[in-house]
Amino acid sequence: MDWYQIGFWIGLAVTATGFVVLALAGMSFRLRAYRNLPAWDGATRPLLKWGLLILFIGLLVFAPMLYHLYTAAS
Repeated sequence: MDWYQIGFWIGLAVTATGFVVLALAGMSFRLRAYRNLPAWDGATRPLLKWGLLILFIGLLVFAPMLYHLYTAAS
């Protein structure tokens, strides 16, 4: 396994983690709205901020590795 494949899998894992954190933020928003609480209070905003940050970092790692592996295969 070379460094590009390792970077690919790390980027994929970080990107997936970002999507999971964003899903948790969405669930927190919907649960708070359902319970008639202020939907943007509680854990919704921090989860949204962390989720977007993790997703952005994951895509910064994942996209170049994917491009390199695609060009190396052709």
